Amino acid sequence: MLFGGFSGLCLLAAGYAEVEAGWLQQAAIFIAASAATLYYVRGVFKKIPPDSEKYRHVNDCEKLCQANLDAHEKLDREMNERLASMSGHSAASREKLYLRMTAVESELSAIKKENELQTQQLYSLSQKMDRYIERKVERENER
Repeated sequence: MLFGGFSGLCLLAAGYAEVEAGWLQQAAIFIAASAATLYYVRGVFKKIPPDSEKYRHVNDCEKLCQANLDAHEKLDREMNERLASMSGHSAASREKLYLRMTAVESELSAIKKENELQTQQLYSLSQKMDRYIERKVERENER
């Protein structure tokens, strides 16, 4: 809008000054195009985030990957330590340890099943008691 008005002003001035308007028109067009280009370039540079912001997700991914690698190395060390501690045992003692661990695991699973059954029974009793109390309250309210 501003540049169109400027171009019109140049044409008006050229008409009054009785000069050829061609070079004034070209100058106005050149100035308008330059200003538009500068405005566009300035907008583009404003939109480009700084490097710290642009590559933030890359840094976050690198930190996460490093944390995962550290955790994996820690697990590897622990596993190697356990294997090294087991290497001193004979095959028979390792078999006894394995059988004992299997027995403990089966006992634990049986305890968990029993605990789950008792929890279900407790929940059922709780519901029955709630219904009994509700009926008792309803009977008292009817009186």
